[in-house]
Amino acid sequence: GLKAMPALPAIVNRKSPIVNFSGYWNQYVPLALLPRLHGYELMMAPYAIAHMKIGLKLHETGYHFGTEERARIYLTNALEPKVTQLPQIGFDALAHEAAAVNEIKWYKRFTVVIGNPPYSNFGQLNRIPFILDLLDDYKRDLDEKKINLDDDFIKFFRLSQQTLDNTGLGVFGMITNSTYLDGLTHRQMRASLSKSFNQITVLDL
Repeated sequence: GLKAMPALPAIVNRKSPIVNFSGYWNQYVPLALLPRLHGYELMMAPYAIAHMKIGLKLHETGYHFGTEERARIYLTNALEPKVTQLPQIGFDALAHEAAAVNEIKWYKRFTVVIGNPPYSNFGQLNRIPFILDLLDDYKRDLDEKKINLDDDFIKFFRLSQQTLDNTGLGVFGMITNSTYLDGLTHRQMRASLSKSFNQITVLDL
């Protein structure tokens, strides 16, 4: 029943009293669900498809987009840090998107991080100083000549770990390569993850 539903944020001039679950749901989604869900996508096609799929799924639940609230998926590289000065972008839509995601990266804290990052070992992409500096924690005191820790999925591991460390608690789930489970040069990575998380469960396929 409605009495069991989480309280909605107070808003001025609520259009109509809530008398059934459909009415509740159509106010809950824009007020309390979508503002708490954020996604990053680098490529335009999956970015557009993700918006479409979320919209279709919400429609299946009985929600109808009737406000300016959007699905908060942003066209950005998750591995790039927040910036103090936004780049000058010629397209208004892209400039607005860059400003919006910068606000998220500056101010938001998260308690759940999920993803399915790419595997790109020793690739030249994502050689971003911000994430490479974070990876130093996984490389500290290793004496091997070849350190296999520059795979993109490991960068996403480290970013997710830092995100939840900043929050102070949370849950992290990711589909990844399994090399870090027993790789010799991954021993500092495993030690670091053990310090951040009090429970780790791995399903090795």
